[in-house]
Amino acid sequence: MFYRQYLKFLRRYVFPAGIALFLLITVYVIVEAQPNLKFPWDAPDKWYFTQGPHKWGSLAGSGIDFAPGPKSAVLSSSVGDVNFAGWTSWKCADGSSPANLNVRINHGSGWETWYLHLGSTSWGTPGTISPSISVGQGEYVGEAASTGCSTGKHIHLELVVNGNHENWDGKTAPVG
Repeated sequence: MFYRQYLKFLRRYVFPAGIALFLLITVYVIVEAQPNLKFPWDAPDKWYFTQGPHKWGSLAGSGIDFAPGPKSAVLSSSVGDVNFAGWTSWKCADGSSPANLNVRINHGSGWETWYLHLGSTSWGTPGTISPSISVGQGEYVGEAASTGCSTGKHIHLELVVNGNHENWDGKTAPVG
């Protein structure tokens, strides 16, 4: 008799609570995995979408390009740790391989943003963006320029999730 009451209690209260807790934890982990991303400039600044999504190197349609208005400061899209800041080069369509200054920020849970075609990563006298430093959302990471395979001043913004370059189609992000 006690065994039947115990099973009834488990089915009525414990199992549903366990399932609810499991679902709550699952939703929390999924929501926590994606950082709160914003476009990399302040809200009052004007930037212009110039092209994309398009590829660079051997990657398919994963980056978008923005040209700055009067202000060309590039800001971190979210909090994170700089995992690369430096010069790289890729083959351009014309066969040349000019150097490209870029910054890559790890936002945790496999999410990264890459900022390419920068002209500088130092801001006044405080110092330079470099690997292993932490940045807050909206903090300076560089100046838009025309380094690498580029024909004008802009940034090429990449979203990388778990090592895969994500296509921006259908994604939205608020400005600053």
